[in-house]
This record gives sequence, C-alpha cells and structure tokens, in this order.
Amino acid sequence: MGGLECRLCLTLHTNEGSYLAHTQGKKHQTNLARRAARDAKDTQLMIAPTQSNVQRKVFLKIGRPGYRVTKVRDKDTGKEGMMVQVHLPQIKADVIPRRRFMSAWEQKREPPNKAYQYLIVGAIASQVICCLLYARWLLNRTRQLLSAFLRAR
Repeated sequence: MGGLECRLCLTLHTNEGSYLAHTQGKKHQTNLARRAARDAKDTQLMIAPTQSNVQRKVFLKIGRPGYRVTKVRDKDTGKEGMMVQVHLPQIKADVIPRRRFMSAWEQKREPPNKAYQYLIVGAIASQVICCLLYARWLLNRTRQLLSAFLRAR
C-alpha cells in the first residue's frame, strides 16, 4: 500500500513526513520510555544473583534404597489407595526421611503431563526415590495422607 508503519505504537502513516512527525510526538516518546523501562526491568531480572559464601554440606551417597508400591483398598470406606514402602538400610537411626509431592510441571526430565504427579522420598546420605503417581489418586485426599516411617531391625 506504500505506507509506513510504527511497530512500537502500531500506527500506519501514509507518507514519510507523517511518520517523522509521529516519531517526535508524545505518544511515540511515551511508548519508547515504557519499552526502555520494561527492558531495564527484564535485564535486571536476568542477572544471576551472586554466589553466597556459605559452604554446602557434601554427603557421600551410600546404599541404594529399595521400594515397593502396592495398591490397597480401605476396609471401611472401600476407597482405593497406594502404599509406598521405602527401605533405607544404611541411614542413621535418628534420621527421618523426607517426602514431597511434586507436580508434573516442576520436573525437567519428561514433558509435563497433568495426569501425573511425583512422590519423592530421600534421606541424608541416601539416593532419592521418585515414584510416578496418577494425580486423581492425590486429589482431595490430603486428610487421608498417612506417613509412617517404620524401621525393621
């Protein structure tokens, strides 16, 4: 069509004089200032934080944990569930394993799938176990979550 376009302001101009007048105008100048502020904010967010001088504890990973996943049914209500038994043979007696449920979008190994969630169990000086669970089993069951760490000695 032979016109000029300002992509910052999304305006069309029929001739070069109109375009040059627009670039000197108030609307274009405010949009330039807005873009400069947004770019400065984005570059400020991209700058990596400085490394802290706190030394991290390094633990030697000993032993390979064992686990067993079993489908169970509650005798009273008849609802299905899952029992995850984790065997961590070489951890200290006073160490309590940690567990966490992780959504599919938090992990980076597989493409996210909203039908699944991950159960992660680990302890100091032991490798971490990750179990893939159907998300429908975890919905509305936070009160029914029972965790017990029993040691068979």
